[in-house]
This record gives sequence, structure tokens and C-alpha cells, in this order.
Amino acid sequence: MTSTPGPTTTTLPTVSATAPAQATPKPAAIDKNKVLQGSEAQWQSQFRGSLSDAGWRTIGGNWRFSNDSLVQEDTNGFDLAVAYARSAFQNYSYTTTFRHLDGNGAGVLFNLPSPDRLDGGYMVRYSDRRPGGIFWGYFDDNGKFVGQGYANVSPPSDVSHTLRVVSGDKSYDVYLDDFLLAADVPLLRNYGYAGMITVQTAAEYESAQIGGTAAAPAAGQTPASVQPLTAPGIYS
Repeated sequence: MTSTPGPTTTTLPTVSATAPAQATPKPAAIDKNKVLQGSEAQWQSQFRGSLSDAGWRTIGGNWRFSNDSLVQEDTNGFDLAVAYARSAFQNYSYTTTFRHLDGNGAGVLFNLPSPDRLDGGYMVRYSDRRPGGIFWGYFDDNGKFVGQGYANVSPPSDVSHTLRVVSGDKSYDVYLDDFLLAADVPLLRNYGYAGMITVQTAAEYESAQIGGTAAAPAAGQTPASVQPLTAPGIYS
């Protein structure tokens, strides 16, 4: 599947997203034996066999492997997610390529404290309510989403796009199709499990991989408008 060109909205300088200093209660500790540094992991998904045998855990939705892809088919549910449960990661680059089959609200999860819940984890996804937008932030300890930034981009359509999140020691960066959307977004936790998420959307994830932070592309001029958090309603 051929990806469309990068975001085509008005070109503005990329800005670092800022968010109110909101601390969440510390999630339950992850077994340190399960935490891999991204440079050591070099993990590449294999979407074959059964979900559980391959190490995936469903949080919600109808997830299954199909033709070497991971597919979520429920177009009605909210926050339908799946997580890779065999290892947690730290200082890593998480890259997924996917396309929307129906709807607009697919994306990724990272730094989840548990592969069984969203609480405490981070999310980057397309907006289900505003086609042509991507937003990012985290779920607090009660599962409430706290937005950290938003970018106006071209609607995803039904072609493949690649989201890359680079999670460092104190902050993370967001790329769409190798264009930098946000840099130095603050982190409250810098390690955890990775996964996928959809909202009222059917989506096909063609690949997923974990690597070191050096795997991120060099930032170029970004044809997208990245806005700081201004109102809760925009992050949906």
C-alpha cells in the first residue's frame, strides 16, 4: 500500500508542546526484568497465529490477525485497544504503519504501565471527530485523557500512514510519515508497554516495530500547524 504525501496544511515552525504540570499517582511497578532498552530490543511484529500466542493482550474491541496484519473491526466502540504484553520498553522508538478501513480514529499507545488497561499510558491518534487532525497526551490514573498537543494534517483517507513515537528520558517526539509534528513533549513516565487503539474506527495495522531512539529520522521542515493545549474539547 502506498502512503500519501506528508501533511499538506500551512507550514509553520514546529513548537514544543506544553501541558499543565499535572502529576498522576504512580502506577504499579513493572517487573524490571521485562523492561528492554529500545536499542537492545530491535523488536519487529509478526502478525500471525493467535493473538495470545504472539504476546498480544486485548483491552477492548475485535482484534485479530488477517493476512499478516493486525485488524480491529468494531466501528462503534471507544478506546478499543490491544497491547504487546511480553516486554515493556524504555528509551525507544515505536513505529507503526496502518490504514483506516472505516472511520478516522486510529492510533498508538506507549508507556502503558500495564498491558491490561489504559490508565497511566500515553496515546497518539487521529481524531475521530475532526478528520484531518492528530492529537497526543496521556491517561491519568483514573483513565481520564489529558491532552498535550494537537496538529492539523490531511485526513487519513484509506491509505497507509506511519506514526512514530520516540520516547526518551524526560520527553517524547511525534512523527507522521517522517514529518516531525511535536518535539520535547513532557513525560510523567518514560517506560512501559506499547499497543494500538481505535475509536469508532476499523483499522488495519500492517507493521509495528521497536528500536532505539537513534532510529528516529532527522527532523525536517514540518508542513503542519502544531498547537499547544488550549481547550479540553479539541482533543478527541
